[in-house]
Amino acid sequence: MKKFSIYEPNPLYPSRTLILYSIIIVLFASAIITQKIYGTHENIIFQTLIYLAGGVFIFGLLISFFGMGKTKPLYGKIIGYINFTKEEITIGQKVIEITKIKKIEFEGVDWLGLYEGYQTFSFENKLSNGTKNWIIINTESSVIKVRFQKNEGCELSELKEEFMEYYKLGKISYLQLIDNLCINSTEEQKELKSRKL
Repeated sequence: MKKFSIYEPNPLYPSRTLILYSIIIVLFASAIITQKIYGTHENIIFQTLIYLAGGVFIFGLLISFFGMGKTKPLYGKIIGYINFTKEEITIGQKVIEITKIKKIEFEGVDWLGLYEGYQTFSFENKLSNGTKNWIIINTESSVIKVRFQKNEGCELSELKEEFMEYYKLGKISYLQLIDNLCINSTEEQKELKSRKL
């Protein structure tokens, strides 16, 4: 049975970029205070602090460069799994019967190892950890939104049978279906549309 890891980010977990910029700001602030105390920037403490701030910035650029081929750390934790069957969706310990679901939606096109490109002023690794994906389930009584991790771009397509059942029951839209199953062929898209109910 195919399952997806539920990801819970930790908002208090400091990223590498946050840590290094915090150090740089503290060094610059200390340099400015030193300049105010001595009345000039022509002193060894001021110059040392400025050089240290510059050194930290260069260090950040170097670790960012060496992190080009590495995935970002999770900055959070995996707290369970999402399982899909034709009859139900299990999110952690919560089982939701398909008959009680009004609508299923997915947001995000992220996967493990996706190159995120050059990000100005960021010292992070350049490959994604694949956690910018959400499943949103509208039930008769509530809306459940859960963040999850994908290992591959078209990993949800492994659930074709389950998703086809959801589509026939009107639980998932046509556009969501072709997106998640990575269907690009016009003929196959037309065939799917004709199989609705």
